[in-house]
Amino acid sequence: MKAREPRRSAVPMASPSSLKDSPTAGVLDKTRSLFMNGVSSNKKRTSDPSTRSPSRKTLTSVSDLKDLLSSRLDDLRRNLIDRSQAEILKDAEASDSRLHKRLKIKASQQVMDETEKEYKKINQQICETQEAMKSSCQRHRPQHVVVHLYFFSFFSSDL
Repeated sequence: MKAREPRRSAVPMASPSSLKDSPTAGVLDKTRSLFMNGVSSNKKRTSDPSTRSPSRKTLTSVSDLKDLLSSRLDDLRRNLIDRSQAEILKDAEASDSRLHKRLKIKASQQVMDETEKEYKKINQQICETQEAMKSSCQRHRPQHVVVHLYFFSFFSSDL
């Protein structure tokens, strides 16, 4: 296949020195550099038909059109599936994160409840022990007082 030659413009172009002197030189330089880099160029970059995209091939028959349409549909389906899977994965990760957070909160709440039960149980045992000690002291106190008074009276009479 023959390579195309670039078209020559019928419009005369200004010389490079006159472009640099004009007030729009900066804008034109940017446009020209973009044009030279192929950003706004309409030229085909490759002349090899095997590297062309299907949209640039000439459609000579209905079967070519069907092939093009089916390949584009396949591409669209793949892209849609990829995007859907990405969104589903993102939603699943967010849901997993929320669930993990809830489980952590629930576990810490259970630990707090168990700790509170243990605290109440120990506090109750301490209160019972205190009550037993108080009642024991109250039962034995009058006898001690009497014994002390007896000893004091015994020793005080000798003097």
